[in-house]
Amino acid sequence: NLPFVEDFEGGLGDWTVSGTGTTRTELTSEFGPRSGSRHVLLSSTTNQSEARNELTVVADLAGEQNVKLSFWARELNDERHTSPASPYQGGANFDGVSVSPDGINWYTIFEFPAGFPDYTQFIIDLDAEIARYGLSYTDEFHLRISQFDNSAPPTDGILIDDFSLGTVT
Repeated sequence: NLPFVEDFEGGLGDWTVSGTGTTRTELTSEFGPRSGSRHVLLSSTTNQSEARNELTVVADLAGEQNVKLSFWARELNDERHTSPASPYQGGANFDGVSVSPDGINWYTIFEFPAGFPDYTQFIIDLDAEIARYGLSYTDEFHLRISQFDNSAPPTDGILIDDFSLGTVT
């Protein structure tokens, strides 16, 4: 399974899209992808209408070590929403990344900062983050990018491009 690299040019085949409200999680060429011709937009379809967007991938990480998670992200005037206490179950209205060894209990490993209007690379030491919670890698380890807000782009939203797991590109 590793390295797992996704530039979103071939679609969302390995990803599950979920959320609540007026979700808009889609591949698009709007707003200038970092590379290639497409990236993922997480936002709302309607102004003044709350939406939680979740983009989840499941990987077999059993027995892995020295795992890094890397992705490029850009905000579209998105206000910062902090995560709930970990673990939480189901979904949560926040902007960041969470993991789950079982798909039920979720642990926040990253919160998007305020103010990154240009594409910015975020690198997460996944080994350190799961150790912080006393977790282990499983053969169905879930990683989820979440975004929550209440307006359509370009007023609100987060863009994701060039995701990699296991290596830093």
